[in-house]
Amino acid sequence: MKSVLIALWGSLLLFSSFAYSFDYFEKDIDYWNENKKEVVVPPNTAPKQIIKQKESPQTSSNVKKFNWNDALNPKKEDFWREGDYVPPPAFIETANNPNEKNIKNWFKLIEKKTKISQRLNLKIAEYVAKNQGKLKPPEIQALNEARVSMPPSLPDQRRYKFRMYFESSCPHCHRMMITLKELQAVGYYIELKQIDKNKKATKGFPFPVLPLDKGELQKMKITGWPVLFVSDLKKKVLIRIDGYKNFQQVISRINSQN
Repeated sequence: MKSVLIALWGSLLLFSSFAYSFDYFEKDIDYWNENKKEVVVPPNTAPKQIIKQKESPQTSSNVKKFNWNDALNPKKEDFWREGDYVPPPAFIETANNPNEKNIKNWFKLIEKKTKISQRLNLKIAEYVAKNQGKLKPPEIQALNEARVSMPPSLPDQRRYKFRMYFESSCPHCHRMMITLKELQAVGYYIELKQIDKNKKATKGFPFPVLPLDKGELQKMKITGWPVLFVSDLKKKVLIRIDGYKNFQQVISRINSQN
């Protein structure tokens, strides 16, 4: 998996070669036997009939069993699944077949989604402003929530570089890895700084893991983790994001700095 992702994003490495230094900145038991039980109507009841009980939606027959073949097959969703998150089909296709056509189409997809999102947000804002006196509060709230739920516009992938400080046993750090994969999937350069020395924990990571310099935690004022630093190579400043944040929260934070 690591080699596939590295091949996919190999074309993005040129974004990382900037003049500025980053330092700048078990099964279910059917106790009641509901699936097999038949309820026979007493003889005095007319007409005589046998009523089969409906199968409960919670029975084990409806629970998907884990399949190692699916989990080890890049063509299956289970291979890519991280908790409840599964990457978009377009990303899976590009990761499995990182040819020039797929990579170009991936970036076209990102660009189109961004433009559509920006246009819709603008039109909703204009509509709310124009009809401020006519719209009822629930309508205004619904329109504003629609704007918030739309994917945020993406900052320039060549302008920002991401570095996360993490510890291998930290659950919030593991959750943050999903966010980093999403950021990487849309073209951002990601690198990690590991606070502990458990190298086995980073095996298979799709990001480079850099050694921690002496005194670095003190210098960066890091006392808890995860901590994500976003280097703005244009303004030459660092944006600090503490704790777990999802993809949209990270992008929104960067956009708010502009």
